[in-house]
Amino acid sequence: MHIEEIKKICFVGAGTMGCVNALVSAVAGYDCVVYDPSESALASAPQRLVETAPLYAAAGLIDPAGMSDAMSRIRFVSDPAEAAAAADLLSESVPENRDLKRQVHQQFDELCPSHTLMTTNTSVLLVSDLEDAIPRTRQFAALHFNPGSRLVDVAGGAGTTVATLEILCRFAESLALTPLKMAKEKRGYLFNSLFGALHESAMLLHKEWGQAVDVVDSAWMIGQGAMVGPFGALDFVGLDIVFDGSRMNGEFVDDKKDMARIYQDVLRPYIERGELGIKSGRGFYPYPEAAYFQPGFLDNRDRAREFYEIMLGNVIAQAVLLVLDGYASFEHVDRAWMIAQQQDRGPFGVLDSMGIDTYVDILGKDLLMTHYLKQNAGRIIDLLQAFLQRGELGHKTGCGFYTYPDPLYAREGFLEGNS
Repeated sequence: MHIEEIKKICFVGAGTMGCVNALVSAVAGYDCVVYDPSESALASAPQRLVETAPLYAAAGLIDPAGMSDAMSRIRFVSDPAEAAAAADLLSESVPENRDLKRQVHQQFDELCPSHTLMTTNTSVLLVSDLEDAIPRTRQFAALHFNPGSRLVDVAGGAGTTVATLEILCRFAESLALTPLKMAKEKRGYLFNSLFGALHESAMLLHKEWGQAVDVVDSAWMIGQGAMVGPFGALDFVGLDIVFDGSRMNGEFVDDKKDMARIYQDVLRPYIERGELGIKSGRGFYPYPEAAYFQPGFLDNRDRAREFYEIMLGNVIAQAVLLVLDGYASFEHVDRAWMIAQQQDRGPFGVLDSMGIDTYVDILGKDLLMTHYLKQNAGRIIDLLQAFLQRGELGHKTGCGFYTYPDPLYAREGFLEGNS
């Protein structure tokens, strides 16, 4: 059921994210318009949604029984004025290009009614990178949907009002999604920062260790019990979006420059062939018959545990840095991971289960893959050493980041907190 403040939503961009977000909103009863200047993108969008709907149904984002009604509430238009007319909320999902996003928001600020809340679905940029492009900064925020999960990041800029963030959180809840409101801006928010650590280590296993995409994906799926591996997940996002995001990371974060080049080296051939992921019918895998859905995909267990532990170890390291840098509490970081990954514990819960002392020993074996994490290894170890000095090693001692046998993350309601 929709909330009082929002009835019609304008989605800018007919790529994977814009279309899927429109579908989820339409299932919840909202009237949706998807705008794109590309007639070909608009023409293919309805069929793409029909073909990929089973993937989103499997993730629990939509009810297949409501698909027909939902599609009747979505219009696809190439006229920006028509898209903006009477919109209560605008959700922008265009490529990760700062100038392009600023131009889009300037254009729609002039077309939308004065009450319209304007949001960006950016994964890399900050609200502060974009907000001065429009006068309505009080009504401008990041509303970031995470592909294939119930997690929605909500972040404001310097001018965003508390009322705007509150409406956006209630809107996300009306979609049967879980909003997590950021205390302060962070490129990649919480989950995408963790997700980035996973994908960076996966990329390096592929590019520098020579491991095939399916080998890396199956290792993660086996170890984590996940429906999809890191490369399959990038197909959900869109390889062009990932490419642009890596470029932006390299532009804004010095420590990401080398990693950005590796992403681009791996992704460029796919993009040049037009293989952009689910939205084009092929990326790292063909769709809708992706190999990771097929029997036998997880049969290759050679070195699976080794590769899984490398990827998991890098995720945990990033989680520790998010806490050290004041972006969130460890509970909040775990909550983001648990919602997005549909897991029963987050990085800190896993760290407690592993044993904090065991993880510190692993770090001493050069587990970390990226320059950024290697550079910060000392800070990570210093924090964990404080636990060791207190004898708080995790589950085996009854206390670590959580207390046992009744850790907070296992209690009812843990995932509902949004701040």
